[in-house]
Amino acid sequence: MYVNLIYLPLLITAVVVHQVQDAYKYWDVQEHSTSVAQFLMDWIREEVEKEISDIKATILNLKKTTLTVYDPEHGEIQAEIHLPIPVKSLDVIPEVNVDFSRLQKYVPEMPTIQLPTVDVTKWLPPYDG
Repeated sequence: MYVNLIYLPLLITAVVVHQVQDAYKYWDVQEHSTSVAQFLMDWIREEVEKEISDIKATILNLKKTTLTVYDPEHGEIQAEIHLPIPVKSLDVIPEVNVDFSRLQKYVPEMPTIQLPTVDVTKWLPPYDG
């Protein structure tokens, strides 16, 4: 069978388009993409609710702060402050153990970059002008 080379790209395109349409119908792309989008929305909603509940707990903990002595004329103000971390003494910096494993997945991997050498003799081949 003789096929003119001018029509070959059109023929290939038509075949590819037909295969893509068949694959779209066979794989139920719309249904699967909808279910994936719904899953992602549910997951994001759960993560946001977790973060908001943590923030809410911290704020409610800080709202428990009460003034026990308020005498600015004599230079005395005392308060009971509820902190999000345990503090035994104000003289010692508290040790905070934070789990950064959840945040690690959001940090992009940095590619390794090799800078060019500063030796100009390696930039160009030797010239015997």
